[in-house]
Amino acid sequence: MNRLGALVEEVTARRLADGSVRIEAWRPGPGGLSVAHLAEGTVVVAVDTAEPDHVSSILLLEPDRSIGRFDPLLFDRLLDDPTGSALRNWWQGRPSLESEPTVLWSGEPDAFLDDPDMRIRASPRTMATGVLEVGRFAVASDAVARRRLAPGGVALALTEMAALAGVIEASRPQPAASTLMAAAGRHLDRLDPSDDTWLEPLGQDDLVRLFDRLRPWRRMLDGLPGGTEVFERFDRAVRHARGIWGTAAVVRSRLAASPAPLRREAAAAAGPPPPIAAEAAAEPLHDAARKLAHPVDVLLADDVSADVRIIDSAIVDDHLIVHVGGAQEPELWLRAFRPDRPPTILALVPFDEPTLPWRTARAVLPASAAFGRLLVDVTTRPERPWRSADGNLLLRAVGRGEVAARASRRGDPDAADRWADCADAWNTYGDAERSGRAARLAEYEAAAQQDLKRRFGRNGLEEGPLVIDLFDDTA
Repeated sequence: MNRLGALVEEVTARRLADGSVRIEAWRPGPGGLSVAHLAEGTVVVAVDTAEPDHVSSILLLEPDRSIGRFDPLLFDRLLDDPTGSALRNWWQGRPSLESEPTVLWSGEPDAFLDDPDMRIRASPRTMATGVLEVGRFAVASDAVARRRLAPGGVALALTEMAALAGVIEASRPQPAASTLMAAAGRHLDRLDPSDDTWLEPLGQDDLVRLFDRLRPWRRMLDGLPGGTEVFERFDRAVRHARGIWGTAAVVRSRLAASPAPLRREAAAAAGPPPPIAAEAAAEPLHDAARKLAHPVDVLLADDVSADVRIIDSAIVDDHLIVHVGGAQEPELWLRAFRPDRPPTILALVPFDEPTLPWRTARAVLPASAAFGRLLVDVTTRPERPWRSADGNLLLRAVGRGEVAARASRRGDPDAADRWADCADAWNTYGDAERSGRAARLAEYEAAAQQDLKRRFGRNGLEEGPLVIDLFDDTA
């Protein structure tokens, strides 16, 4: 499914060539879409990642079964249909394959984005039992599949998904709660049973949030095979980590031992890297003909943080040299490809450690490729295939939106800055509509920091962050 969906103002339905039915609802925002599979996988619901109770589309793989038997009340709420019958009436008319979608119901545009005072749009979905849980289940499912977490973090995220699956059990989500709990147990089995230290990296506020989240899970876990043991492992780890953070002497010693101040001091004194062209020109005269620096374009992959920038890049003889600034990723890679179909990788090298304001990577190129056309990028995930400039810009914009949505759910002070980064990314891609929506969300988050009542009036935010939001990705 297209993660950005279609830009539509009303709820429409279309019968597709394979007999399935696709329903388009509200326009997805700058954070893209997250997907949940319901009705044993025969209903695919796509929600707005930033506003998880806003449904963008529903795909019915088996319409007769789904429309006739799948939790009709939840359907009505998902579609924001005040009559409760538009979809069923349309389907009972046995629609033929249509080139144009049929309008099921027209509603007003999202007033939250159009109102200069940013008042909240009243919506039946805001109060509908099960709709927000479907949305949060979708966001959590998408995040677990894409993010890189340690086993303990994955186990906690899967457990929360199991709890959400229990709330919407009548909609028969996939995976089911029992399947998710079994998977959580397998991830916990990868940890030393006597090790209660795996939650120590979380901050004190996040540990309090996690501790509060564990309480409602107890009854649900006790009813699932192995659930009691899983809860006890979580409970011990949370209590251990809170005890560590509660010891002021330990906190002070950790801060004092941090190399960050020394690293910043050394970085400030280091200055910028020398230009690659100047380095080449300084080589011995007899090598001057071969030591010319040829500029090369370098793409930043969508997985690289917004702070990273290309300082300098060139090919000198058979060496590809790239300087980047602002990169604090533990692992950062330089890749060079020959522009075949598909592109063939020629070089893969890591950047040096982030001890200075810049980092450098030097790759040796085959002689036949040194002066030919190259595709070059910087990434944290070297196993990924090459992506074009437009593809990277699109994925970067969606990725910035996902990061901003996570910051909003967490209530982070920098949520407004994250949405501003997202707006810039969408503007660079050339999507003014989504750039504008991200900019409005940035304005809202800036105002919300001064008004908590306003903040927690936002659709979905009253539930707070998902457990997976509390964890950072591993290297």
